[in-house]
Amino acid sequence: MASTSGKNLLCFFHVRGNFVHGGGQESDYVGGMVRTRGIKEGTTYEELQRIIVSLIGQENTEICVKFKLSMDTSTFVDLVDDEGVEHLIRYNEEYCHVYVEESENNDNRAQQMNVQMEEQQV
Repeated sequence: MASTSGKNLLCFFHVRGNFVHGGGQESDYVGGMVRTRGIKEGTTYEELQRIIVSLIGQENTEICVKFKLSMDTSTFVDLVDDEGVEHLIRYNEEYCHVYVEESENNDNRAQQMNVQMEEQQV
């Protein structure tokens, strides 16, 4: 459970966009929209995932989550666990940016393909 005291950050959640990988190690995030939410010191990875799901409005979506640190705004850092959330909060000052790329899970893709095939046969 998130702490009721401690550091608070305004988090800019970039959703519905995509990571675009350029030459070398360069990458960028394009498209989408931005939503803000406050997060607190002590927030868990699971809690952050629930926030993201509420923003994108779909539970059956696989997500790739990355963030940037105020000390290096050119680098995306993978956000995959509680330690990553701790770093997100600890190494940013008053605000942070979290980037979310969505992809439907394989079960949903298969269901959609089956529906499309059935519609084509009619």
